[in-house]
Amino acid sequence: MNATQINQLEHVADVVTVLVTTSMPYGLLQPSPCAGWTGRDVVNHMVGGADLFTGAAGEPVPFPDWSSMPDWLGTDPASANRDAANRAIAAFSAPGLLDGNVTMPWAEMPAAFALNMLVADHITHAWDLSRTTDLPLDIDEAAIEVALATCQASVSPEFRQAGFYGTEQTAPHDVTTLERLAAFTGRTL
Repeated sequence: MNATQINQLEHVADVVTVLVTTSMPYGLLQPSPCAGWTGRDVVNHMVGGADLFTGAAGEPVPFPDWSSMPDWLGTDPASANRDAANRAIAAFSAPGLLDGNVTMPWAEMPAAFALNMLVADHITHAWDLSRTTDLPLDIDEAAIEVALATCQASVSPEFRQAGFYGTEQTAPHDVTTLERLAAFTGRTL
């Protein structure tokens, strides 16, 4: 098991839990940088995404229709998010899993890379939540660097055309790695 990757997912889950808990309930009702989504929609997507990756680490699950997401949050978004992260952590912590492959709805890939994709997705959406709620974001720089490299290696033109990512935005040279990640994934700084 790669403890660093698992630790990064735990760290990001902790950060998101604080953002969600601190912003409840009003902050999650605000529009997010994701067009048409509130902060609550972003957290809901994160829960569905974590479960998608968790399923791939065990039994493959179909790709959800993000346009009509079910409510995975219920009345306690912070707990729902934390529980989904814990399920992913447990699944990817299984002995030997990160040494093999998983089948995602779009491709088979090394499990370690899939875990990096999940962490990258959660870091990117943590940035969205921070912008939505006007709350500070403190994520480990090493995790952000891995997230950016993972996105640069995996975000294909097809993913952008399908609407999973926006058009890459130009980022000024003096921005943080987190802001470069946000711009690369289509966010306006």
